[in-house]
Amino acid sequence: MKVFRFESAHFLLLLIFVPLLWFARIRLSHLTSATLRYSHVTSFFSGLRSPKYPLRYLFALLLLLISLSLLIIGAARPQLVVYDEPVSEMGRDIVLVLDISGSMRAEDFQPNNRLYVAKEVVAEFIKSRTSDRIALVSFAGQSFTQCPLTLDHDMLLSLLESVDFDMVEDGTAIGNALGTALNRLRESKAKSKIIVLLTDGENNAGEIEPLTAAEMAKTMGVKIYCVGVGKKGGAKIPIYDKRWGKRYAVGRDGRPVLTKLDEKTLESIASVSGGKYSRATDAESLKAIYQKISEAEKTELEGRRFSRFNELMRYFVLPGFCILILALILMRTVAIVLP
Repeated sequence: MKVFRFESAHFLLLLIFVPLLWFARIRLSHLTSATLRYSHVTSFFSGLRSPKYPLRYLFALLLLLISLSLLIIGAARPQLVVYDEPVSEMGRDIVLVLDISGSMRAEDFQPNNRLYVAKEVVAEFIKSRTSDRIALVSFAGQSFTQCPLTLDHDMLLSLLESVDFDMVEDGTAIGNALGTALNRLRESKAKSKIIVLLTDGENNAGEIEPLTAAEMAKTMGVKIYCVGVGKKGGAKIPIYDKRWGKRYAVGRDGRPVLTKLDEKTLESIASVSGGKYSRATDAESLKAIYQKISEAEKTELEGRRFSRFNELMRYFVLPGFCILILALILMRTVAIVLP
């Protein structure tokens, strides 16, 4: 953050006298008079009455007052202060794990679907963690790192916006997703490391068992916050194709397939790693859960704020002296005023 200020602002009070000097000089020029005896004064008065003559003097006087103003401002020591807030050692490393499987198309989270709402809530969470490094892992039948740990939250938000369905084969590989997240934290030196897992399904893909990943997280000192999404009883899963448009997934018996959340496994993952499990049944409850996680994992900045001072005095004093010299030269040459 940059701030412009005056180190010795009291000198600026002298600027009050600058316009007073102007009016005083003009006023005195009308009050003063002198008497000279000449044998012939025609040429003298013709020169004095020339309209260009007083304008030259007024211009020189104006330059003099401008130079005085610049010197006063320079004496007030203008500075451009740049405040730096370095990342504290207490900053957290956070990996956000986001389920993008087909079941996240369920429309029980308004105004769109579960993934749409989840992305909005996660984006707000990222914006609130200004001093933390954050990574993003997406998963369905496979998991991949959307963004590694970074302090560039603008880039992270841009990558979050690009997250969508069908980026990998469908499924719900919770264990693999946690393994990918732990790999992001493997070389982290942060004092606090957490994973926030959001899913609406049960583990049905991948090579790593979710509880095995939870044990690995415990060994690494990583807490896992699990967020389950979806209303009780599940919701129908929309399917879109070019030929039939929007329809809903059905089973072999012809009945609609409903999403199924494995809360027991998510609770165990959170418990083993020292985290917490929460369930969101709508957009508002999901926002509240992420807000609670943010409050529970507050980052306290250590150390004081550092500042860099850029002195700007020379940008006022040097022009002020140059203009002063020019004004004095003009007053002694082309702008001279005879009494």
